[in-house]
Amino acid sequence: MGFDLSRALFIGFAISSREFDDLLEHDHGMPHQTQRFGWLVVEALAAGGFEVALISAVPALDYPRNDRVWYPRGKFVDRGVSGSTVAFCNVTGIKHLTRFVSARSTGKRQCKGAEPPDIIFVHGAHSPFLWSSIRLGRRYGIPVVPILTDLPGQRTRFDTLVSRTLKRIDGRLISAGLKKVDGVIVLTDRLAQDLAPGVPYLRMEGIAKPLASDAPGPVYPPHGHRTVVYAGGLRREYGVGSLLEAVSRSEGDWNLRIYGHGPLMEEVTAAAASNPRIFYGGLADEAELARAYADADLLVNPRPTSEDFTLYSFPSKLLEYLATGRPAMSTRIQGVPGEFEPYLYWTDSDVDSLAASIDRICAQSDEALATKGAQGRDFALSTRGVTAQGRRIREFISVLEPSASVHR
Repeated sequence: MGFDLSRALFIGFAISSREFDDLLEHDHGMPHQTQRFGWLVVEALAAGGFEVALISAVPALDYPRNDRVWYPRGKFVDRGVSGSTVAFCNVTGIKHLTRFVSARSTGKRQCKGAEPPDIIFVHGAHSPFLWSSIRLGRRYGIPVVPILTDLPGQRTRFDTLVSRTLKRIDGRLISAGLKKVDGVIVLTDRLAQDLAPGVPYLRMEGIAKPLASDAPGPVYPPHGHRTVVYAGGLRREYGVGSLLEAVSRSEGDWNLRIYGHGPLMEEVTAAAASNPRIFYGGLADEAELARAYADADLLVNPRPTSEDFTLYSFPSKLLEYLATGRPAMSTRIQGVPGEFEPYLYWTDSDVDSLAASIDRICAQSDEALATKGAQGRDFALSTRGVTAQGRRIREFISVLEPSASVHR
């Protein structure tokens, strides 16, 4: 039977460029990947034949880590897409309640309008958006499909007793809500199996698209040594500490460039000050990061394989790396499917293995590295690009069976 759909409502965190620039002035988090992924989903939905409207929230950290207490509602048009931003109070606990009320109210106006949505997609396991979508779906007979990117309620070093308690409650709300949706789209199989058992799912590791300023192909600049680049969160559980140590253990002729922000920023800064082979570029914007990728001989993902969360995660950086046309190296994270095997260089996650693997790869010829990079780019864009993922989403939706709550 399936659904015959043309208009999609995407409830999530894709905000206008102006709002995003304003957020960066007030926020100490790293919302770049959230913003980029949200808009890539919008592009993929459009490529899949959907007419897309947005209901979005500014992805702000809770006050006082973000110094704004109140975010008002508004409207915007960005990249040819019309959207509404929900109002919310940016205080722990109150934030979820106000986002739920605002998203539901804004969604009602959308569903009662001249062109109501045929389907609602939800960005992430965010309980206010999940439950406002479920309520809208039941009332107006609209299927609901969340896009799950990671485990909800993960602890951070900023958690208090109150926030940990609220996260446990939030986890129960999410678990209950995922039993009432029509399907889920997930980055890894394990996310679907553990969070939404029995619910039809599509595994979609991410969406590959070159950064705006990316070069169209691998053209290696002349220099006397290899350049290795890591871009992402500066966290020990992401393998950044091991990568820094690998430079000292290395016997090869390569330098390491690191871009990002996180708890290990001071350690990275100190390493760059004491070791001339290490450069720290801070939190780069898209244009700067594209230039760093274009100048790289190897892009690395050193994430340890022993962490439990790797069962549920697919590093978004892997697709971003592959889309550049530069060769990429990764540890064997359990969330990475086997079809990626031929297109990445692989390493174990301990320090000695990282150093030896990078030495071995950097010793290869320019031609060998260029070939590997080009193959990875072709694979990523043809199988995980915007058009490919949009087509897969459309095909997945078309074979879903309407649930009892959908009366169209």
